[in-house]
Parts: sequence; C-alpha cells; structure tokens
Amino acid sequence: VSSTSVMDSTDGLLKLTTERHIHNEDIDGRGDAETQEITTYQTDANGQNLELLNYQLFTNRRFDARHNVINQMTITYDEEDGNVLDVQETRSMGYHTSGVALNQIVVTYADIDKTELLEVKMIENENISSSGDVELSTITRYESLSMPDGSEGDIICQDPIDIQTITTHSFDIRGNGLTQTIVEGYYSDDGNFYCSGVQEIEQQGFDIHNRVSASIIENYSDP
Repeated sequence: VSSTSVMDSTDGLLKLTTERHIHNEDIDGRGDAETQEITTYQTDANGQNLELLNYQLFTNRRFDARHNVINQMTITYDEEDGNVLDVQETRSMGYHTSGVALNQIVVTYADIDKTELLEVKMIENENISSSGDVELSTITRYESLSMPDGSEGDIICQDPIDIQTITTHSFDIRGNGLTQTIVEGYYSDDGNFYCSGVQEIEQQGFDIHNRVSASIIENYSDP
C-alpha cells in the first residue's frame, strides 16, 4: 500500500490525498514485474473519506537497463472486474535521470479488444529538471498508426493532425505549472502546417488534489 499526503496551503495541515493498493506478479530475476494491479483511492477536499477512483492492470513487456518500462499496456477500469474506461499502449524511448521519459508514443482505445481508436499522440519532453518538472513539452496527435510487428511491437505514427507546444515558465513545489505558454497548430489537407493560436496561462490556488481554483488565460491569434 502506497499513500500520498500533501500540505494544504489554506490551513497548513498535512492531508491524505491518495492511497494505492499495488499487487505485483511475474517478477523476473532483476526485480521487474511483468504484471501490476493498482487500485487507487482518493480522498475528499478535506483529506478524508477515501473513495475508489479506478482499478488499473499494467502489462509491462519490456524494461531498459535502469528498470524503466519501455513497452507497456494499461487497462483502466472503474473498479476491479468492472467497466473498461480505456486501454493504452505506451512506448517510451529514453529516460531522464529524474525518471521522466524523453519521448513517448501513447495510443488510446475505448475497448479492451483495441478496435475503437480514440487517440494517437507522440510526446517529446525537453529541459527537464532534477525533480522531473518538464519545461518544454511537444505533443503531436496523429490520425492513424501501424504496428508492423503486431500489437505488442513498435508503433509507427501516421498522418499528423495537430501539434501543441507547452512551455512552462514556473512551477509550484508539487510540480504544477503556474505560468505557461501554449502554441497550437494544425496540418491542412494539403499537408501544410499552420499556427492556430497562442495561449498565455497563469494558474493560481491548487488544492490538495492539484485542481486549480483560478486561471487567467490570454488568447492570441499569432505566435
């Protein structure tokens, strides 16, 4: 069992936020678990009354030399043996010393058979601090994908749709972004790329569950 508690800035009290019940199976000689079951519970705004958030089943197919997962499938349920919320295939390439992946491909499906595709995206993280805060993140969404080696192999993203570049200028002590610049663009039918807008965001007052209480957002049409 793993629990997380944070300091509530409104009253200065340490409060429980989440509790995770973790069960590992199929552990190899290096201590890497091929299968993980994680049930997550979350408290209310006062850090009390734990309630079930979700149940996740992880299949960790491959690890790097530092025990980071590089090939993984995650099935998220509303509860154990319950309804499937989504299924994700994740491929991670290169890890920062903080444990943050430098590049990730994440494919999300709506069903357990992985027939209803919801999203394909590639995430590139740069300028990562020792604590894992990512200053620059570029997210590219794609219309389709191919998996030449089967559903457990490498993922090739195809037909880009749009790109979102997030620059976080400052963080709070828990790693929440306080000031951000988001630049968005899209690919047209003729293959050309166009900027669709820029947002300058200032966020204030995160609660114990990292939900922001107030945001100031300025929108611009040009970068």
